[in-house]
Amino acid sequence: MADLRRALLERLRSGCRSIPLRYAALFGSGARGEMRPDSDLDVCFIVEHGRRAEAEDQIHALCRAAGRWTGNAVRPVLFDEDEIDGTDSLLASVARDGIPIAGDGRWLSRKLRTLTG
Repeated sequence: MADLRRALLERLRSGCRSIPLRYAALFGSGARGEMRPDSDLDVCFIVEHGRRAEAEDQIHALCRAAGRWTGNAVRPVLFDEDEIDGTDSLLASVARDGIPIAGDGRWLSRKLRTLTG
């Protein structure tokens, strides 16, 4: 099971390399190691400033591919870098429990701390 998870993370990381992302992370049951066969795969993508249009098609293609790899539905959550809200509970959860797959692994935590003072 650990090897499957490791392979999935590597495939996601590889797929993210060409996407203009500030940060991306697997979160939810997939990050906690609690996925069941019927679980969704939750992935948070934070797109670089001004590059959402170029990133969206690539993100959705990666999510479709991840669905084929795992047999699970993939639920992407997209944010523009500029729309990060320091009080967003979902982002706080991603920063705390997510497994980074693109960008600096500490970026989101630092960004949220900066916004909340």
